[in-house]
Amino acid sequence: MTEEYEIIKDLGSWLHCLSLNDLEKAAHIRDQLTENLPFLHLDQQTRSYYNLLYSKHQMMLSKNEKQNDPSIEPFQEQLSSEKDSEQTLRYLYHYMEGTLLNHTKNYYKALKHYTAAEKQLGVLCDLDQANFYLRQANTFNQLGESITALNYAIKAYDTYKKSHTSTKKTVRSLLLIGNIYSKTGYYEKAKATFEDALTVKGLKDRQRADLYRSIAKNDYLFHYNQNAEHGFNMALNVDEELRIEFQADTLYRLANSCLRQGKQKEGNQLLHKIEEVLTKDHKRFQEFHAKSMISRGVFLHKPFHDEMILEGFRRLKDLEIQIELIELAHEVSDYYYANDNYEKAYDYLSFAKRQKKNIVE
Repeated sequence: MTEEYEIIKDLGSWLHCLSLNDLEKAAHIRDQLTENLPFLHLDQQTRSYYNLLYSKHQMMLSKNEKQNDPSIEPFQEQLSSEKDSEQTLRYLYHYMEGTLLNHTKNYYKALKHYTAAEKQLGVLCDLDQANFYLRQANTFNQLGESITALNYAIKAYDTYKKSHTSTKKTVRSLLLIGNIYSKTGYYEKAKATFEDALTVKGLKDRQRADLYRSIAKNDYLFHYNQNAEHGFNMALNVDEELRIEFQADTLYRLANSCLRQGKQKEGNQLLHKIEEVLTKDHKRFQEFHAKSMISRGVFLHKPFHDEMILEGFRRLKDLEIQIELIELAHEVSDYYYANDNYEKAYDYLSFAKRQKKNIVE
């Protein structure tokens, strides 16, 4: 977890102590945060969260007449009113807690916090509301609530487009809209959305690579495997300095595109590259070892290597890769079904349903 996420966790703990009127413990957290804050590069919302908590803490100290600390702390700002600051603080608390849960892919719990945050949106400017809508759209999309996700994503995009202030956010919203179209069976709409995003002025290499990969994922989903192979290669060739997570995920998808076309040698080499070159020293990429095991079990053995596939799913389950686990189970079920193994197809379909039920609970 990054430094900023650790800071957000501490800010949540600080607010919890204040809500319990435990000013001594709250002061300990405040002092630690205040000491470290000047040396960290935090986004504006995290800094605002700190400012509001600091002001709330000072007001509580004043009301309790326990101590008076007149020192000026970093990032302190003038608040319009106590009522507005409390409303903003409630928004930031739930938004930040939801973001932490999203980061750990705990989407249902994140949604509860985002729903609470949405009740406080009146204190935000249009752009901040759009940022919230985009986050909410992503959460609903991860949970398979495509219509709701699309509505939020379009609301975000419309605001970004009018503002002409954020190429990054405009592209992110278009990426999400395109991905939702793709998942819900609208191949042409998805492709057109991604292509529109490629025309946005000021695109950076990383954004262009994300768009090429999304176009390829759309092709892959609809079994245009040759197009998908070409698109994944384009994404990888945009910039040699692409982050390792992007490379591992794209290589994995490229490998499967090759394997679907019967290119076993090329696919196996790509899986080997993921396992040995990209991820051998990175424990956080163990999911790709598990996914590669499943791909080998499906494509490189005739008939399927059932035990290898099952072991890959066991590892993914141990890693708590929830949403991807469900999607992959559906895909493997389809492979078994296409090869007339209806029993195994049903087993993996049932497994996917059980996993989704576990997430809801």
